[in-house]
Amino acid sequence: MKKLLLLSLGFIAILVAFASIGPLAVLALSLAIAGGSIYLFNRTTSSLLKVFYIFVGGISAITAVSNVPALLGLIALYAVYYVYKNIKATDQAPEITAVDPFASFEREWANLTK
Repeated sequence: MKKLLLLSLGFIAILVAFASIGPLAVLALSLAIAGGSIYLFNRTTSSLLKVFYIFVGGISAITAVSNVPALLGLIALYAVYYVYKNIKATDQAPEITAVDPFASFEREWANLTK
């Protein structure tokens, strides 16, 4: 029953992740533009270019923050990872351990020293 629930959760999470591929791409692009504008802002000496990079970075940061469907896509990708990890863990056979002959050492030692 647990495996069926995990599989259904994984299927729904995969559907949500595929539906949010576009917003995830826009989020990655806007974060890359924001990071690039911060990098270029730190390297330039011109005041006019600094103002331009602040403007571009601010617009891309606003775009990244307002992209809520991409956050749902990230949550769905994490859910797919969680389901994969748990299903793989339940598929493994339990490890069979042999009977340890030294488990009752005191009793065996008492038998040997008689």
